Amino acid sequence: MMSLTMMSLTMMSLTMISLTMISLTLMSLTMMSLTMMSLTMMSLTMMSLTMMSLTMMSLTMISLTLMSLTMMSLTMMSLTMMSLTMMSLTMMSLTMMSLTMISLTLMSLTMMSLTMMSLTMMSLTMMSLTLMSLTMMSLTMMSLTLMSLTMMSLTMMNYLKLSKMLI
Repeated sequence: MMSLTMMSLTMMSLTMISLTMISLTLMSLTMMSLTMMSLTMMSLTMMSLTMMSLTMMSLTMISLTLMSLTMMSLTMMSLTMMSLTMMSLTMMSLTMMSLTMISLTLMSLTMMSLTMMSLTMMSLTMMSLTLMSLTMMSLTMMSLTLMSLTMMSLTMMNYLKLSKMLI
């Protein structure tokens, strides 16, 4: 009877050890997948920011080229006409164009900074959610392990009582 009790206790402890190992493996795999998800989110954020900055650079280059072409054509017109009225109009239009370009550049920079802020907030939110879920998983695993150990100890106590009664 004692040997059967010891065998059953051994089998129970081995089962508990294997279950603990399986749960730890699942925890580590979940942590790995969550880390991969957060890294993917960060890389996508960096890619989108790079694409935005490249787009803004190309738009700025296009607008500067258009500005220079307009200035060249207006200068040619003013030189051809040789009138003060045309020169003053040219100066006014160039001033308006430069002010428009400055305002557009400021608007685009503000949009870029706001987008960067929102993407940073999103990545921080994802990281905090990942940490919260990992904490909850570890607490759940700890409680399950404690429950299983308590069950094991109670079972051992019952078997010992039974063996004493039989003896």
